[in-house]
Amino acid sequence: MNPNQTAALRAWLTEQIAACESQRTALWADERQDEANFARIRANVYDIFRTVLKVAEGSPDGETLFAAKLTEIPSAWQKAHDQAERHGDAATLCIERIKLDAAAEVRAKFETIRRDAT
Repeated sequence: MNPNQTAALRAWLTEQIAACESQRTALWADERQDEANFARIRANVYDIFRTVLKVAEGSPDGETLFAAKLTEIPSAWQKAHDQAERHGDAATLCIERIKLDAAAEVRAKFETIRRDAT
């Protein structure tokens, strides 16, 4: 990715984190702690990928590294999701689904930014 693409993805990730934190604060104030925790989990996923993006920026093949991490990181979450499903662990299943959905959003945005630059 070129510097403009990287900046666009970083800005989007930062916006998502801020939106999740704002949502979390509002939900917590409304005494909806479970939903507030779900917003925090989403924010954490975006922050993980923002950190990966920062590392990728310093790499000679940053785009490939970031794309690989977009597959590698969620694969662990998918395994945890599948195990929770087999064991009927609804709480873990919900948390892993939130992580997987947020990671899918990051992947979609990454692909959109790459596609729009060509």
